[in-house]
Amino acid sequence: MKTSTTWLAALMAVTTVACNDVEAEPTAADPAASHDHGDHAHGEPTTSSAANGSLKPIMVTLGQQMAGMQAGLWVEDFTAVAKAAEGIADHPHVGPDEVARIKGVLGPEMVDFVGADKVVHDAAVRLGEAAAAKDLDATLEELAATQSGCVSCHTQFRARLAQ
Repeated sequence: MKTSTTWLAALMAVTTVACNDVEAEPTAADPAASHDHGDHAHGEPTTSSAANGSLKPIMVTLGQQMAGMQAGLWVEDFTAVAKAAEGIADHPHVGPDEVARIKGVLGPEMVDFVGADKVVHDAAVRLGEAAAAKDLDATLEELAATQSGCVSCHTQFRARLAQ
């Protein structure tokens, strides 16, 4: 349990920093509606603020999911962690107009942006599975992978995609 406690403390600090100022953070959103992640494809836009398919509201929602995950981890509420991970893995698609804008900004790097989304998606799926199994060590490892994917994408693309 000491390993879990150490991981938890370290990752909570990272989550707090990573979720700070999330409103302006474009990250691993799915820029192509046809982008497929196998059995865990992204959800379609709903009536939420992300329904218009703009990147910023999707990122805000992802930040809220990360914060919910952090809150769940503090009290070892694996159900809440799994639900938040599912929300990250199955976030709404970026709309066609936003895809065109992103492609215009990124050009040939669009493939890297889509790849970054897949990295985060896959890590979030594994995170949800680990949380559902109530495996704290695996949950923390996959949280680190999810966060690393987010931060990597932010580092590469955020400044250029911020509206």
